[in-house]
Amino acid sequence: MKYLITLFCLSFFLSVGSRSSERDLYDFRWLDQDKKVYVLQNKEYVKKHTFYGDFSLLKGLSSDYQDTSGFQVRSGYYFSEEWAFELTLTDYSNKNNTTMDNLQRINGVVPFVRKIEQTYGGGVIWAPFYGKVNTFNKIFYFDWYFGLEVLQMKASSNANSATNPNSNAFDDETFTGAMAKTGLKFHINRNWHIGLELQNTYYKAKGPIPGAPKRYETNRDVLLGIGFSF
Repeated sequence: MKYLITLFCLSFFLSVGSRSSERDLYDFRWLDQDKKVYVLQNKEYVKKHTFYGDFSLLKGLSSDYQDTSGFQVRSGYYFSEEWAFELTLTDYSNKNNTTMDNLQRINGVVPFVRKIEQTYGGGVIWAPFYGKVNTFNKIFYFDWYFGLEVLQMKASSNANSATNPNSNAFDDETFTGAMAKTGLKFHINRNWHIGLELQNTYYKAKGPIPGAPKRYETNRDVLLGIGFSF
């Protein structure tokens, strides 16, 4: 019975997820100490030496005064099973939300607003985990990845006019930033996949207070998209 329970637990964890290494070593304490068991976990979708392209819709999560949406296109190449280069282009659409409208209409107040309009750049992807989920009598394979990128950013803000109640002019801005992200890629078949991603963009910019030093800001987005690999 003990052996059956051990084998059941092992099968469960292997069915949920595993590292990308094709050959894992397991040291079973109930075996002789000089014996080792190697378990081969074959991957259904191999990434090494493959290109991919994705198109995603995004929703901005950071602005208190803007409803932010947009899209992102990206392409990359896996030069190993775990590592890839990637290029991204993200375009944003911003409009005043209810909070912004109420402040202006009821209180006559113009808050400080910065609108991220476009970013582009490149970086590396690390995909150390893969696994599978069995649901509705169908097995779905997925990869779990992390990324770091350097970005050029285009934005606009009313930093120069936010303290003036009679003006609300937005000036163009540019920044060099960095983006950290993590995501899941669910494989539909060998060529098509669906992606779910959370990304944080970091940059340094000035605020509305004259003479105040620049400070680090964060912009967070969630993305859902579809991609093709070959």
